[in-house]
Amino acid sequence: MDEPNRSRYLKSSKAMSNPKRHHFVPESYLKGFVDDQTGFLCVYSKNGKIWRRQKPKQVMVRNKYYHQDWAPESVDKNILEKTLGSDTEPKGLASLRKLVESPDTLCDDDVARILTYLDLQRMRVPRQADKAKHIAKAAISHELRKTSIGRDVLRNNEVGIKDNFRFHVIRQLAGASIPYLSRMVWHVVEAGCGLSFVSSDSPVSNGVRLHSQIS
Repeated sequence: MDEPNRSRYLKSSKAMSNPKRHHFVPESYLKGFVDDQTGFLCVYSKNGKIWRRQKPKQVMVRNKYYHQDWAPESVDKNILEKTLGSDTEPKGLASLRKLVESPDTLCDDDVARILTYLDLQRMRVPRQADKAKHIAKAAISHELRKTSIGRDVLRNNEVGIKDNFRFHVIRQLAGASIPYLSRMVWHVVEAGCGLSFVSSDSPVSNGVRLHSQIS
């Protein structure tokens, strides 16, 4: 992006509202799982082991989740949240709807938007951020244990990973899964009569199917 366009984009972003509650799973995606008559989601909490009914705007959100206090004065501290809400999410979901409703009209741009949406959705959730912090903490602790000084430090201290580390992870891994996603064989599946799909707070995740061997 050239500098003049970038300047205009930053100005337009600052002119937008600054939401404090940021969805790590898009509200527009969650609306696809609501009860058609009430507009509520049926949510199950694994921690509390309870069921509750909530609106999409109330779930899978965290206060200032994408806010970056350390950004320079010339950069909107909510630029990531605004970019997701105005570009990545609507374009990706629109292409996904096209894939379901009119697959014959799907173009290369739609495929690119879907892959970008899936790649970013996989990395942006708290579960993935916590996993990255855990790996980083374990790696640093492992290196410290290799020296006597490091072992002495760990006796009375522990390694801490700042929250902004997850932004570095997203930046470094952005696009890493796209080559794999683009080579997968995809199928559009429709729920059976009287049945519904479920989602989670980590709707795009890696999985391995195990095939049992028949002798």
